Amino acid sequence: MSLKISPGALFRLATLIIIALSTFRFVTVNTGRAIDLFCFVSASYAFSHQQNPYDTGVLFPLQHRLYDGSHAFVALTGHPLPAQPFYNYPLLAVALRPLIGLQVAQAYALYTLVAIVACAGGALLCLKALGPTGKRASLAGLSFLVASTPLFICLWYGQLSSLLLGVLGLALYASSRGRHGLAGGIAALTLVKPHLLLVPLLLAPLGLGRRDAWRWYAGMCAGGALSALIICLTIGAWSLTAWVGTLFSFWQVMHVAQTYIPSLAGTVLLLAPPPWDHRLSLALTGAGLLLMGMIVHQGRRRALSYPVILALLVPVWLLCTPYLHANDYILAFPALTWVSLQARARAYRWAPALPWALLLCSTTFLTTLPGALLGLLAPLLACAALYCTVRHAPLMTRSPRPDSAALPRLIVQDT
Repeated sequence: MSLKISPGALFRLATLIIIALSTFRFVTVNTGRAIDLFCFVSASYAFSHQQNPYDTGVLFPLQHRLYDGSHAFVALTGHPLPAQPFYNYPLLAVALRPLIGLQVAQAYALYTLVAIVACAGGALLCLKALGPTGKRASLAGLSFLVASTPLFICLWYGQLSSLLLGVLGLALYASSRGRHGLAGGIAALTLVKPHLLLVPLLLAPLGLGRRDAWRWYAGMCAGGALSALIICLTIGAWSLTAWVGTLFSFWQVMHVAQTYIPSLAGTVLLLAPPPWDHRLSLALTGAGLLLMGMIVHQGRRRALSYPVILALLVPVWLLCTPYLHANDYILAFPALTWVSLQARARAYRWAPALPWALLLCSTTFLTTLPGALLGLLAPLLACAALYCTVRHAPLMTRSPRPDSAALPRLIVQDT
C-alpha cells in the first residue's frame, strides 16, 4: 500500500522543520538573551534612586555595576549586559519595580510567565471580540501564535510586545461589550511604546458613532492622566519631561541605534541616503495613514464592528511605522485571525496556506542582514490578504445596541 502525501502536508512539514532549524541556529549563535528586560530593570532601579535613566551617562555605568560582574546574569545569558539606552514611558519602570530585588533567573522566569499569560489571554480576548470562532479555530490560532517567530523573539530579548497584545485584547473586548470609555482607558497603557499602537487607537474610534467615539477619547485621556499621576507620585514630574525630550531626540538617531527596522518606512530610513532617508520614510508613513483612513471609511460603509476596524488598522500601521522590532508583529495577530476565518468562510483557495506562509516568511527575522529583509514578505503578504478579504467580503452586521450584553457578531451573508 503506497503512502500518499499531499503537497499541502509537505509544505506544512517543511515549514515546521525550517522553523525548528532557524530557531536552533538563532539560540546557538545569538548573545542577546534578556538584554532588553534587564535594561528596563536597570532604568527602574535608577528611577527608584531618583536618577535619570534617559541620561546614558547615568544608565550605562549603572548597568555595568549591576550586571557586568554578575555571575548569575552571565550564567543565564552567556555574556555581560551590553550598554542599552532607555526610551520608554516611565510607567514601565514603575511596573517593573518588583523585579529589582529578585535574582536574575527569577526575574527572567517571572517576566516570561507574565508575558505568556498576557499573550495567551490577549489572544483569546481578541478572538472573543472579533466574533464567533469556535474552540477548534481558537486552538488553531493560539497554536500558530505560540509557534510564531515574533513571540519567540519577544520572549528571548525580554521585550514588551506580548504584554501589549494583552492590553490590546482587553481594549478590544471591552469595546465589543459597549464599554468604550473603559476600552479607551485601557488603551492608554500602550504609552509604554507609543509608536506601536497609539496611532491605530486614535484613528479607529472614527469608525464609531459620535457619542461612543467621545467616550473612547475621554477614556484615553483619563487613563493617560491617571498614569501621569502615578508617575508623579512614585517618581516625579521631571521623569515625564525627560521622557518627552528623549522621544524628540530619538527620532534623529533611531536609524543609527537600530541596524534593522522591519517596516517599509524603517527600511527606507536605513538604506536611503540623507536627506532622502527621513523624507521618504515620512512619505511612506503618510501613505500608511491615508490607507488607514480608507480602512476606517470602508469599515463604516460595510458596517464592520469596531473591534474589527481597530484590528485591521494595526498591521497596516506596523508596516508603515518608521520604527519597530520584528517581535512587534505579534500585535497583528487579531487582524490575521479575522482574515483567516473570513477567507475560510468564503472558501478562498489560499486561505489554508496563509498562516503557514506567514510562519515561513517570518523565520527570516532570525537571520542576519540582508537576508532578514525578506522578513518584510510576511507583513506584505498579510496586508495583501487583508485587502482581498475586506474588499470581497460580504456585508457584516454589528450589534444594534453598543451597550447590550451580546457581542457584536460578524455574520457572513450569502450572496
